[in-house]
Amino acid sequence: MLRVILIDDSSTFLASFKELLGRFPAVDVVAVLNDGVQGLRAVADLMPDLVFLDLMMPGMDGMQVARQLQQCQPQTRVVMVSLHDDAFDRSRAAAFGVERFVGKSDLFDELPSILNAGPSVWPVVGARP
Repeated sequence: MLRVILIDDSSTFLASFKELLGRFPAVDVVAVLNDGVQGLRAVADLMPDLVFLDLMMPGMDGMQVARQLQQCQPQTRVVMVSLHDDAFDRSRAAAFGVERFVGKSDLFDELPSILNAGPSVWPVVGARP
């Protein structure tokens, strides 16, 4: 089972994304949070395999969260999602250990490959019929 945490300041996006991930039987969304500080605490407490992290959030933004995760939880895979998709942000995210940077408009198409990337001990993730 792939344990996932979602961190985004948009409750609408979080609800939709959680519903979408519910279609993948090998994915368990263990927490849904709307700010970076809560997200860091949840990652430390729940030890997920994968974190989907919004770039732009009030207070602690996604880059700050990614930097701290790289230092404290380097084994946790981080995928940055954002409406703002540019080379500068992609480069910064990579420097902070982010595995992938995905525009929110491309997330649906890239989700299967994101979920299937990882240790070979994870089950292959597939959509429910």
